[in-house]
Amino acid sequence: LRAAEQHFLSAGVLEPACRVIAGLASSSARTGGVLRAGGAVVVLQAMETLPKNARVSEAGCEALRQMAACSSKADYAAAGGWGVAYVIAALRTHKEDPGVQEQGL
Repeated sequence: LRAAEQHFLSAGVLEPACRVIAGLASSSARTGGVLRAGGAVVVLQAMETLPKNARVSEAGCEALRQMAACSSKADYAAAGGWGVAYVIAALRTHKEDPGVQEQGL
């Protein structure tokens, strides 16, 4: 997370960071820790910083999907119910990108 926070203009850092967060969040046992460590914030900032980068958007949608699928209602509420607007924006921006469309839906 620290690397992503320090390199917020680098798609080469942000895309893999989002993918790592997605992998960590794919287990309900770890999702709460990912959220408490700021994983959702990092993903949202990545998507906000580089909205035109399809790979960052795809990885961000994947991470948000995993966090939403594997988090408890309490963890989701504590994180502020993040992500829906970012996913919709990514889907609209990257209408023709199958990776973004798959991860965002």
